[in-house]
Amino acid sequence: MKSEIGELDFSKLPLSISDAKIEGKIMAMDNLGRTIDPKKKKVAEGYCFPTKTDLTIIVFCMKGSAQFHVNLDEVNLLPMQLMVIQAGCIFEVNKVSEDFECVLILNNPDAMALNEEAVVGISLRRFLMQNITVPINQEQLNRLFDMYKSLKSALQDVDNPFRDQIVQRLCQVITYFCCFVFLKSPFATYKNVKSRREEIFDQFILLVEQNYIRERRISFYADKLNLSPKYLSTVVKEVSDKYASDWIDDYVILEAKALLKQGGINIQQIADRLHFPNQSFFGRYFKKLTGYSPKEYRNLK
Repeated sequence: MKSEIGELDFSKLPLSISDAKIEGKIMAMDNLGRTIDPKKKKVAEGYCFPTKTDLTIIVFCMKGSAQFHVNLDEVNLLPMQLMVIQAGCIFEVNKVSEDFECVLILNNPDAMALNEEAVVGISLRRFLMQNITVPINQEQLNRLFDMYKSLKSALQDVDNPFRDQIVQRLCQVITYFCCFVFLKSPFATYKNVKSRREEIFDQFILLVEQNYIRERRISFYADKLNLSPKYLSTVVKEVSDKYASDWIDDYVILEAKALLKQGGINIQQIADRLHFPNQSFFGRYFKKLTGYSPKEYRNLK
């Protein structure tokens, strides 16, 4: 019986499923032109329960389809689509079609050394939380596939003393290109220059992602940003049209829902994991925000 949400990191992966990898940092693989390798299909089916990923997952679908839940929202990945699951997200594999063909890149964000101003600064993280997949045109797909082939070749070049450096640069190129594809989508709002309030909001969201398990007090986040709680709340509301407390609650409730749906862990243990003083307090909090008691939500079909 599992006692918590599953976790995806390199230590949980059978590294033999790909010959293009640097252990603990990156893995690249595909099944193009052939049916899914039984070993890889087994790996996918192994994540048919809520799993929090410590890795960034980039997938582009060439054929067939796959169905996921990402942060408990249903996501259908279809041909000519790009999917990016950010580290820290909770995902679940529901179905993979027999003819599914894709390219898959897994990387450890800590090894990427990406420029935060370029990636986070244009609010891409926020966009990716709401838009996991975007359509990709043939030209973009061709360019991305060429980059993937270069990355895979570099990963397999184990005798090259500069392999790690080359791979890191190629990963950066792929990641920035994926950012470009997402920002070119009709759903994205691009800004070259952020206002001070947008910068504060982005910093607030990063802090929430890092601390929501233990900290639900707005004053905690305001102190970290050297702001008053009232000012932080005002800024967050103006930028996102949602209160700071609502953002914090959303992260906590997402984790709680995933734990409840996974099973193998009782409600008291969930309350403890989420640092509630007791099960009753957790139950009232959960029902106020969802309309269900934890038990009722667990039993929903």
